[in-house]
Amino acid sequence: MNSLMSSAATEIHANPAKSRSSFFRKVNYYSAFSVIRWPFLLALGFGYLAFGYLQETYYSPGIDNRFDVSTRFEFVMRHWGYVLLWFFIWIIIFALFVNLVAWAWFLLNHSRIKSQLQLEFGKGRQAVAGNVLAAIGVPGIIRPLFGVVKTRIEFEGMTVSSEIVLNDNMRAKGKFWRTGISGRRFLPLKDRREYHITEIQFFFQDMFRMLSLPALVPVSRSMYTVPPQMPLREVKADPNKTEEQDIRIPTPKRIEGEYVNYKDFEPGDDVRRIVWKIYARTRQLVVRIPEVTDPYASHIYLYASFYHGFPQGRREAFDAELLNLYKDQVRNLYESLLPSGLEVRVIPDQDASTNFSVEESEKPIYYISTADWQNQRDLKQFVDKKNAGVVCISSLVPVADVEQMLMDLPSNVTLILVRVSDVFRKHRILKFRDLFFQHKTSDMDGVKRAWLISGFRRRIIKNEKQLSTLIKKMNATGMTV
Repeated sequence: MNSLMSSAATEIHANPAKSRSSFFRKVNYYSAFSVIRWPFLLALGFGYLAFGYLQETYYSPGIDNRFDVSTRFEFVMRHWGYVLLWFFIWIIIFALFVNLVAWAWFLLNHSRIKSQLQLEFGKGRQAVAGNVLAAIGVPGIIRPLFGVVKTRIEFEGMTVSSEIVLNDNMRAKGKFWRTGISGRRFLPLKDRREYHITEIQFFFQDMFRMLSLPALVPVSRSMYTVPPQMPLREVKADPNKTEEQDIRIPTPKRIEGEYVNYKDFEPGDDVRRIVWKIYARTRQLVVRIPEVTDPYASHIYLYASFYHGFPQGRREAFDAELLNLYKDQVRNLYESLLPSGLEVRVIPDQDASTNFSVEESEKPIYYISTADWQNQRDLKQFVDKKNAGVVCISSLVPVADVEQMLMDLPSNVTLILVRVSDVFRKHRILKFRDLFFQHKTSDMDGVKRAWLISGFRRRIIKNEKQLSTLIKKMNATGMTV
């Protein structure tokens, strides 16, 4: 572990990219609350030019010939420009007025709308990470005539979603009249974690999108995303824990006897297990508890360690992606153990989140989804050699810690090593045709390019090679994924 700490000491400094990202996030956040939009400014400019043109065309100095007409038809024919211009002005005024009315109605009924607000992600408050379908319904709201109502979801850290257009009508069953409006959109929630929602932002826009009147609804809700399912793999695991003797296993597990604490001699005990040294000293007959084998098992204990042995620094730009990859593999490992017929229990190495009340069968996936990298409990403090059946670690664990663990663990415990250096292996980074054709860019392109030349990546690959060599050297039961 010390080698990892010293090799990365040169990269521990403030990250200017993080501060720039925070600045642009704030600019994007506050710019959405601009009431005046570019169509309004464009209309003002066009109106100014139109009035100037009409003044120059139909107005002669000293003669008021703009209104020198005898009939309305002649007025329209001679001064059609003024008529059309004022016609559009009144349409714009009407559109702005009805938009203002809808916005004022929302503010007057703010409390009632807040209490009836409906917000769902995927299956309600749980969704598979990736493009998550978000659905929002707002009973009691009025849509501006020919206008639109848009909304954004604000997560913690001033992170906001893309705009969701509320263009669907909500109707009570068997009723024709509309009771509210709703909208849906896929949101890119790629991280496997909890998302805390702090606010819902509404924007009332007229038919010409000239003004955008904001209204905010503070909320306190949460949802979480889970790793996607992957094809199951064959994992060999010998259970090391018995709570109910109802399932026999092919290889009986060894139950170690007590070699330090002994029990008093009782009739029927094997006299060959009497500890004569203790008898000679204390005149008490004690016997060792013998080592036995148990052909039964009921549980497989999966110890999934989220220990991160590398120091803070430039790794922060990649930690989220490495964590996503590791969680995917841990869930796949958990589900691959389920067909064994034994109950698989995931042992957490950190306090599990309590924001959600989930079913007992969903708790392992919930723990895996909400866990985070930690550097408080290493393998020695975490793994219980008496109960462990499968131990899963990432390649961010120092070699010395793994070596010490393997020396203490029984040989039948399966070790799973997850290579996190493969984080962008399936992602597009650079292809030959990119030299001639421009492809659609994404926010991750810069992270992928930085990962290729990162010293952090090189240190992880070096650590993975050392871990693989160690596992082979100690003839440990396990596999690398």
